[in-house]
Order: sequence, then structure tokens, then C-alpha cells
Amino acid sequence: MLGLRHFIFLGLMLFWTSGPTSAQSASTQDYVIFVDHHAIVCPASEADVLPPSKTNTECKKIGTQYIDPQNKHIWVFFDLQISDDMLDSNEPLGFGLSAKASSYIYINSREIGSNGQPADNKKAELVGRMDVVFPLREDVLVAGVNRVAIRMSSHWGLLVLRSPIHSVYVSPYEQPQSRMLRGYLPSLLPFGVFILGSLYFLIMSIVGKRRISAGLLSLMSALVACQLFAEVSRGLFSYTYPLHDIRLIAILLCSALFGICLSIYVVRIFGLKHQWRWFALIGLTIAISIVLPKGFDAKAGIALFSQTVLSLVVAIFYLRYDLVRAVVFSTVLSIFGAVNFIAQGQFLDIYFFYSIALLMLFLFAQQALAYGQEQAMRQEEEIRANKLQLVLDQRQEQTQSATLSLTESGKIHRIVTEDIISISGADDYIDVRLKGGKSRLISSTLAEMEVQLPSFFLRVHRSHIVNTNFIQSLDREPSGTGRLTLTQGNTIPVSRRIMPSVRKTLI
Repeated sequence: MLGLRHFIFLGLMLFWTSGPTSAQSASTQDYVIFVDHHAIVCPASEADVLPPSKTNTECKKIGTQYIDPQNKHIWVFFDLQISDDMLDSNEPLGFGLSAKASSYIYINSREIGSNGQPADNKKAELVGRMDVVFPLREDVLVAGVNRVAIRMSSHWGLLVLRSPIHSVYVSPYEQPQSRMLRGYLPSLLPFGVFILGSLYFLIMSIVGKRRISAGLLSLMSALVACQLFAEVSRGLFSYTYPLHDIRLIAILLCSALFGICLSIYVVRIFGLKHQWRWFALIGLTIAISIVLPKGFDAKAGIALFSQTVLSLVVAIFYLRYDLVRAVVFSTVLSIFGAVNFIAQGQFLDIYFFYSIALLMLFLFAQQALAYGQEQAMRQEEEIRANKLQLVLDQRQEQTQSATLSLTESGKIHRIVTEDIISISGADDYIDVRLKGGKSRLISSTLAEMEVQLPSFFLRVHRSHIVNTNFIQSLDREPSGTGRLTLTQGNTIPVSRRIMPSVRKTLI
């Protein structure tokens, strides 16, 4: 069971690791300043050694956000403004390019470096890395306007992206992974906690009572950890640009599946009677959110947002049936959805794992409360069952053992068990002594009688059984044996082996 101490520990870890690290996310200041936000794009050829003239009739002027080398081989021309302060700094500078493309880079007609080998077709292209930085010699840049030319192609990959060029920049030189990792570091810290939560609830889904709910929480934690790893992988290692498509697909799938699990979890809490209708609505909304948006960030964000809204609708719909819990869930889901909506483009990059950590903390708390309530209910049921069993045993004992049918010299006697004082064995007979001084010599054995007698009879010696209601005192002999004195005045020996249990029973 998820104990309170486990919940508090997990909750504090989630909150602590997701909150106070935002100061570390500041990235290195980029010095790049575009002269304008347009570029000239011209057809390229593998035979090109130097950038062609921008006056070619096939060249077009387009917005920098529309530059697209996918399934093309192109030249891209644009101007960068470099300040005197930048050139006077003692820091070595670098030219960075993050793009789904192979490329050759020229600045002021001087070749800076190559990232793979752009070509006219897929077969000839040598795949480049997604993120690359080239060191700049001191004499490459000039104060004022600098002419940049990039020959690039992108014939590999699974997807056609809306924005294949992510950034072009000049900044103090460092590896691109180091630069990006600073931004991803705050999100990386909760990774271990999500893994821990996934493993914990996986175990609970196997051994616990609420297996489906625990299984959903385990899967949700694993999906968040997987998405987090996919997000930060760009800052952990350098990879070729076709792998970027796989990264985007992984992020989309994790985000969509997390949203689906969230909706199913809420439906199982509130809408179990109409679950198939809600499940159908979940499938419809997730399909729409994946198909209609154009960008992958938009797909991932809307997929999660749509399921958050659907979960909120489910909670509100069942307000009249479970007011308190529905209000709590509605409030938390509203806050989570509002952060998603207001942050929009920044949600997945900055706020996602913080808000997910707090949302998972809330769900963990709900699961802990549910486990606690179930445990309390089980204890109450166990107490009631024990009481009921005790009553049934007493009633059965009274019914079965109220009277005994004993045969003496061929005659059957019905004897009330409460009238029996003691029973003593004598060969194949037993001597049953009754209140009033009467006795019966019955053809039976003590073992047979012991089975039929109720619980207030106690065998104190291999040859004697007594009714504990008639015991007046117990005396211990120097030899370790004992002697019972009955209310009728007679005494019964107690064997040394049985003496401790007799004393315990009579205390």
C-alpha cells in the first residue's frame, strides 16, 4: 500500500526537483542581428564551388522563416549585423546553425566549414548533424554588415517539417550541446523521480488492489520520463538530422499517450458507468489534435491540451455525484490547462515538466488517499467479519453442544453440558460427574468426548477433563504438577506439561 510517508517523500522530491532550478536555464547570449528578416534563395548544384550571383533570375526573396531545403538543393543568402563591441571582446566567436540539412557555410565569400555534404539527390548527399557550430577566425567578420551564404540540402528523414531551420547565430564559441543543455538542465532533474514513480506504481499494479489505476500512473510516469529524455537528448549528444524526425515523433507519441492516460484515469474515477462513450470521445479528440495542426510542437501541445480539457469536462459532468472530489479535480485540471494554453509555444520547452510534476504529485496524492480509504474499509470489514464469525461460532457451539446423548448400560441419557463438572477416563469407560453429586459411567473415551464438548471444557490431564466454570482454585505442587479444586469440593490433578497452559487459561 502507498503509505503516507512514501507519498510525502515522493511529493517533496517532485516539488523540490521541479521548482528551484530555473536560474540555471539561462543560455549564452547570441550576438547575431539580422539586417532584415528576409533571405535570397537560389537553386544550387553540386558543381558550385563558390556562391553564385544573387541576381540570378531563378533567385527569390523570402522571409527567413520560410527557408526550406527539404528535398531540395539550394543557396541561401542573408546579411548579419556585427557590432564593434562583439569584435573587440576577447572571447572567440562561433557561427552556429541548427537545421535539418547538410550544409556548406560562407561568410564574406570565405568558406567557414561544412556539415555533411549537400547534394542534388539523396544518394549523393552526405548527412550532416542537426546542430553544429564553426569557430570563426578573427579576420572573418567585419564591423557592420556581413554577407552569409549557405549551400544546403535535406533529402533524408521521415517527415517534412514546417520549420526545418531552427536557428542561425553568432555567439561566443562553444559546442552546441553544451549551450542547449543549460536550457534543458532544469527539466532533466525530475527524470529520476519520474522513473522512480513509474517503477513504484508498476509494483503496486502487480501486488496492490487498485491495479488499473496504479498501472495508469506507472505508464504516465514512464511516458513523461520518455518525453523528457527525448526533449533533452538534443543537449546530451550530437546526432545527424534524420534522427530529429524520430525525436519529434517520440515527443508527440509520449505527449498524446500521456493525455490519453490522464483522460482514462479521470474517466475511471468519475465516469465508469459511461466509460465506453468517454473512451470513444477520447479517441476522436486525440485523432483531431494530431491530424489538424501542422507543426509537431503544435500537435504535441494540442494533443495534451485536448485531453486535459476532456478530463475537465468529465470531472464537471459528475459534480452532482461526487461534489468534493470533482471540484478538486476540476480546479487542478483547470490550472494545468490554463498554463498549457497561456504558455502555448513555450509550454513544452519550459513549463511542461514543472506542471507535469505538480500534476503527477496531485494524482499520487489521490492514489494515496484511495489506498488509505481502501485499507480502512478492509480493516473495518475484517473487524465486522471477525465479530460475525464469533457470534456464529458461539451460536453453533450453543446449538451443537447444549446437550449430549450418552449411553449407559444400553440406556440413552441426554445430558446438558453445563451440568457436567468433570470427566475422568477409566479404561474403555469414562466417568461423567454431574451437578448434584450424580455420575454416569459411559462407554466412550476422553478423546471422543473432547471433540463433542464446547470450548469452556479443558483437558488438564491425560485422564481428566474439567468444566472451567466449576474451577475454584489451582495449586502448584513442588514436583511441577498442579491440582485443581472444584466448587463441589473434589480435586483434579494437572499434569506438569499442561500446567503452563492451564494457568494461562485461568488468568
